[in-house]
Amino acid sequence: MFDIGSLEIEKIIFHEVKKQKIGPKKDPPIFSEIESDLDDAAKNVIKSRIILTIGSPKSHDIIFSSGDSSPVPEIVKYFLKKRNNDSSNIIPDFVKKSKIIAQHLNNIQTGVNPGGFVTIIIGKNKKYNLVALLKIERDEGVRLEETVKDGKKTFKINNIKDLILTKNTKFFKISLFRSDTTEEGKYSGMICDNQLSGKTDYANFFLKQFLGCNLTDDPLIKTQDFYDVSMNFFKQKVDDPVTQSKYRLHLFSYLSNEGNMIQPRKFASSALQTNHRDSYEKYLIDKGVGIKDIIRNTALIDRSIKSMFLEFENGIKIIGNQDKFEENVKTEQLVNGDTKAEVISRLKKQ
Repeated sequence: MFDIGSLEIEKIIFHEVKKQKIGPKKDPPIFSEIESDLDDAAKNVIKSRIILTIGSPKSHDIIFSSGDSSPVPEIVKYFLKKRNNDSSNIIPDFVKKSKIIAQHLNNIQTGVNPGGFVTIIIGKNKKYNLVALLKIERDEGVRLEETVKDGKKTFKINNIKDLILTKNTKFFKISLFRSDTTEEGKYSGMICDNQLSGKTDYANFFLKQFLGCNLTDDPLIKTQDFYDVSMNFFKQKVDDPVTQSKYRLHLFSYLSNEGNMIQPRKFASSALQTNHRDSYEKYLIDKGVGIKDIIRNTALIDRSIKSMFLEFENGIKIIGNQDKFEENVKTEQLVNGDTKAEVISRLKKQ
């Protein structure tokens, strides 16, 4: 994650892409022929929305992948290199190359993907040059209208606040890339999908097919890290064994649900006692897991989270499926420090 609090928008252009019908024939995009001429108020509204979104826990670090057919990585690198080598803000083929990006998005649109405006932005933040690619919903509330300026087609925003802030208008997806002006060839990026509908759509359509990128952190590994570090926290930082077992059970239940995202802060607030929440979040940060949202993939820990166990110092163990454990196993901390466990069920015939 990188700070974009001083983001300045220098160039921006909108192209409209279509929701496509089933079949090989594609409806063509509607291109702008010149850059959009936005006033400072309009730029500030867009800038604040980008900062708010990319700075949220729902954003993820991304990197360019190799071997993908998307033209986006090379065009983004080209824009950033031009800005690094020339501070005059002149990129003669900005419009031409932005059309290639819009055409690519339009080509991979299907009947599932809503139409909207693909928005290409070039800007800077302190020593970094930036390129942002946004997809914005095309809705009745959007005041983005096709017009002509100096004989060239463009899109005119009648009221930027209606475009960005209307209840019917959403930033579908936002990506932001930067290069370090002090180190040539170094690029990093972030993505936020405000309408995340599932892991397949997220990983394949916008991230891979359109942007030609991969997530920097593999969700498989990040999910396992979250599980391992959480379990270590319960063991090392929670003294009461009954509370430990409750926390483990909450963790297993949380990771076993069908949600696509792991939200560490939400888990802490719903599963942990107030006196453990801050130290738990700090522990996650200190151990490199962090408190940003994680795309859930439990393949490496499925066997662990489907069972629950209690082990006593006298060698007795209680083992069972986690979905039955909370209902049928009751624990109580006794005044002498022992733990009383009660199993409520019928004995299985041997």
